[in-house]
Parts: sequence; structure tokens; C-alpha cells
Amino acid sequence: MDEKDIRAFVERPRPDPARSEAIYWRERKGRLGLGEGSRIAGELWDYVREVRPDWSSPEERQADLEHHIRLGRLLRSVQPDKAS
Repeated sequence: MDEKDIRAFVERPRPDPARSEAIYWRERKGRLGLGEGSRIAGELWDYVREVRPDWSSPEERQADLEHHIRLGRLLRSVQPDKAS
């Protein structure tokens, strides 16, 4: 193996990890249904509570609620596409 081979290996095109992960989860949820998303959310909740038992604080819950309220308003403000 010479320098040219090493350079070709290092500079080879690689998939974007974030895109690959998004595709993986979309396909998995598509195969396994909505219940899979709920199961995963439950496991993430359990994991966070295990590594950070104090989560979430009243302040964090309030900030989360405010975020959801803002998101709800934004979603309600979107006009449906008449072409669809």
C-alpha cells in the first residue's frame, strides 16, 4: 500500500451519518408501524431517567410546554396546499 492508496481511501465518498440515521428510522417505523415509535420513545424515556434521575425539573417541563405551544401555533398557521 502506498501513499496514493491511503489518500484514495481517506478521501473516498462516504454517506452522511445524519441522513443515514434518518433513513434507517423512517424505514424501521414504516416496517414496524406507529407502535414502534411509541416503544422507542418509551425506551428513551427510561434511559434518560436512568442516567439522570432528576430529569426533568419544573423549569425544563415549563420550557418544554412553551416550546410545544409555540410549535402548535406554527403548525396551525400553515395553510393547506390547495394543489394537493
